[in-house]
Amino acid sequence: MRHIIILLALSALLISCAPSPEQIERAIEQTQAAKEESYTSTPSNTNTPEPTNIQAPQKETYIVTSGYCLGYDPRYIPTGDPVGFEFCTIDEKRQTPLSSGDKITYSSFMPHSYPSFCAIHTLDGEYITSDIDVNGLGKAVCTLP
Repeated sequence: MRHIIILLALSALLISCAPSPEQIERAIEQTQAAKEESYTSTPSNTNTPEPTNIQAPQKETYIVTSGYCLGYDPRYIPTGDPVGFEFCTIDEKRQTPLSSGDKITYSSFMPHSYPSFCAIHTLDGEYITSDIDVNGLGKAVCTLP
C-alpha cells in the first residue's frame, strides 16, 4: 500500500510539470517564426569553376617486340637492336599506341637462365630503343624517348 501511495505522488508530480496546451502552442509558433527567418535560397550565380580543357598527349602507334636471349654470356647479348640478333628469340610482336615517356615492361619466364628484352620500332621498322635484362632481375623496361 505504501508503494502505491508513493507511485501516485510521483505521478502527480510529473503530471504537474508537463507544459500547458497554451505553452505548447506558443513554442510551435516561435519555431515556425524562426524557420521563416532562417530561410536562405541559392543564388543563381554560384561561381562554379569551368572545366580545364587539357589536351591528352598524342599517341603514335609503334611496334613493340619482346623476347629473350640465349644466355648471359656477353656474346649472347646484343649491343643494339635485339630484334634479328642471332642469339635472341622473339616471343611477341605487337602494335601499341605510345606517347613520349610511356614504359613497356616484359617479364622473362626464366630470368636466371635467359635475359629478357623489349624493343620499340616505328611502323616502318626503324629501331628506336630497347632494354635487355642483363642483371637477371626478370624484366626489361623500354621507355619511349
